[in-house]
Amino acid sequence: MGYKLDQWIKAKEEDVRTGEFSPTTLKNYKGYAKNYYNRFRIDGDGNGGWTDDKNDPHLLVNWNVNEIRKSEIIKFKKELLKIEGLKIKTKKNILNALHAFFTWLATEDPDEIISMKDIPDFPKIQGDDSEPRMALDYETQIMGIKNIPEEHRDVIEFGCEEFLRPGELCTLKIKDLDFQNKILIVRRTFAGSKIKENTKQKRWKIKPLTEKAYEIAKKHAHNRFPDEFLFINPGTGRPYRPKTLNEIWKKYSNTGTVFYEGSRHSSLTQLAEAGYDITAIKELAGHSDIRTTEKYIHRSLSSLKEIANNRKGKVIRIYKSHVSD
Repeated sequence: MGYKLDQWIKAKEEDVRTGEFSPTTLKNYKGYAKNYYNRFRIDGDGNGGWTDDKNDPHLLVNWNVNEIRKSEIIKFKKELLKIEGLKIKTKKNILNALHAFFTWLATEDPDEIISMKDIPDFPKIQGDDSEPRMALDYETQIMGIKNIPEEHRDVIEFGCEEFLRPGELCTLKIKDLDFQNKILIVRRTFAGSKIKENTKQKRWKIKPLTEKAYEIAKKHAHNRFPDEFLFINPGTGRPYRPKTLNEIWKKYSNTGTVFYEGSRHSSLTQLAEAGYDITAIKELAGHSDIRTTEKYIHRSLSSLKEIANNRKGKVIRIYKSHVSD
């Protein structure tokens, strides 16, 4: 199995070079292989555990992949769940990546040593300990934008208007804007520290420009070349980075949110609260699956507070029935 794991990682490295795979995900896969897949052992009594001894004869990576069944995956899951300080989401990702490795063996491995029917059944890890995202109402979001220093305000407001991910916002070029038809084409994003010439869904997305976004774009594109980035950080003379936008938002907005929450996440939530159809929101968000859109639709805290307060004073009386059984 260890040899095949190395082949899988090398295949993913090639996919990164051709722009078909995320560098960040590859980095995670390498970490999972080093810290978990290559350290898991099952002793002669069938007990699972962890070791740093690379010569341990009971290491799972020394097994033939054809010998690995659901029982071994269940043992791996149980030992994974015992690790303290590791988030449930991370544990899910580790198990899902192992499943991705077996899927690669069945579909892309040049040696074709297993088929889809040979992939062991993978158990699920239940639960979710991820932090819930906060959503701002429109007034609070606008207040946050106004708190941003003027030199950085346009890029922040444009991101809120167009529901863009920070990586997509930072990599916009002037040639991506069709001013005549007032549309925007999202062609690229950041993957780690590098610009990837396709989006998270690996496809271009066409979005309408709002009136405010149109005015901001015209201002920043004036007398500039098509291949230049639309927004330039005046402090560095280079395009903004997602990390920089987050730092600016957290420092000045006074909203208690990160930039992703205060911009894209809040703007999508506001549309849902205004009663717009979720399929339309899906298109504006650029999601390929409506289930992803549903995850963004969380009511803002002020909206929840209003709902809770409105119930006060509204008493429903419950009367006993005098009708016998």
